[in-house]
Amino acid sequence: TMPDDNNPRELVLVLVAGAVLAARGLARPGFMTGRRAWAALAVAGCVAAVPLAAAAVQPIQTPVTTPLAAWLRAHNLRYGIAGYWNSGNVTLAARNGVMVRSVSKRYFGFSADDWETNWTWYYPAHDATFAIADQPPPPGVRQGRTMITVRDFEKVFGKPAASYQVAGEIVMVYRQNLLLHVGGYRQGGPDMQQQ
Repeated sequence: TMPDDNNPRELVLVLVAGAVLAARGLARPGFMTGRRAWAALAVAGCVAAVPLAAAAVQPIQTPVTTPLAAWLRAHNLRYGIAGYWNSGNVTLAARNGVMVRSVSKRYFGFSADDWETNWTWYYPAHDATFAIADQPPPPGVRQGRTMITVRDFEKVFGKPAASYQVAGEIVMVYRQNLLLHVGGYRQGGPDMQQQ
């Protein structure tokens, strides 16, 4: 649904379709019998096993959001907001010990994100006291996702009480409930829920 050069997952279907087309090309009557069939199966198995074996010996990499989630938990920051790519990832890395809810930039400020969200997350009964801002990319580097920068947050919420650079992102801590200034929760709920 979002094919671009920064989203390689969209190519998965191309690989499957290519395998089906290759199999159709080899499936002529009488072509794949006996030794040829076993040889083709062995070659295909080896070709499939090589990248799997190479991937299996690679060291496990810690997700980028793991140190950010640990830092938020250590500083007793439990509920906040961020753009889509930082919200769910940090919440997952923190195993729900830190809740980061997704917001979208709008012409009037911010609203509850309308993708993969639950409208109850944006009730002001939750006390969202921090925002995670994206670092702008270096000059000349194209960014493939929508970013929410420090400037974007400061336009709506003002200057934070404190800012910290953590794991490549900027954590902005406020002494107010940011959800009071996020549009969307006031609309009554079901229209905000992901269908």
